[in-house]
Amino acid sequence: MQISNFKENGNVLSFSVKDLDVPLANAVRRYSMMHVPLFAIDNIVVYENTSSIFDEYLAHRIGLIPIKMPKKLPSKMPIFKFDMSGPGRIMSQDLKSDSKMTVAVQDIPIFSLDEGQVVRVEGKLKLGIGRTHAKFQAGLVSYGIEDDGTLSFIAEGFHQISVKNMLIRGCDNLLSDISELNAYFSKKRKPPKKATAKKAVKPTKKTPKKAAKKATAKKAVKSTKKPAKKKTAKKTVAKKATKKTSKKATKKK
Repeated sequence: MQISNFKENGNVLSFSVKDLDVPLANAVRRYSMMHVPLFAIDNIVVYENTSSIFDEYLAHRIGLIPIKMPKKLPSKMPIFKFDMSGPGRIMSQDLKSDSKMTVAVQDIPIFSLDEGQVVRVEGKLKLGIGRTHAKFQAGLVSYGIEDDGTLSFIAEGFHQISVKNMLIRGCDNLLSDISELNAYFSKKRKPPKKATAKKAVKPTKKTPKKAAKKATAKKAVKSTKKPAKKKTAKKTVAKKATKKTSKKATKKK
């Protein structure tokens, strides 16, 4: 695998890769976007809102504001809040935290307030990945296939972390999942128990034949016994008839 044409300009990074399988390139793309843990504002509580914007719409817009990732994870989740009144426009930098964490991008318009309108909101940070919600997404990654098979990557970050760090974390998480799969499938399994004579499959296949043989044998016995019963019945009738005739003959005499 050969990497060339590496360029980084702000939050945009591009490079080319040769001899890389397309499924692996797609896995790197998806893991970089969807499997990098990031902070976002969640569990938003609206204490007061007299603006023309619904509470759900307001919470959705606040949740999509990118938050700068710290070098170390905090022991307690920080809280972002603002208490603003109109007239004026509410920007991303108006969200203040009770810790050193700040928004990643300033001058993002959230909404506007008219005269006399008041909004008082509070939201707690949450750690998540882009697979669960777009507000945890680190950026966008795409690639194109050239005529000679070279893959041209373009990655753009959303400023929570650097683009290079986004790709590194995505590859690390991909390798971690692959190693877990490798460890699972490489475990030594106990050999399966040998089938006993009772639980063997072959005797069970022969049982219908045995049952059929027994059934035919019983039918044969019955068929042989029934004619014998009829014969004996005829004999007894004949004996009774002869006895009656003999008695009549003696009476006539």
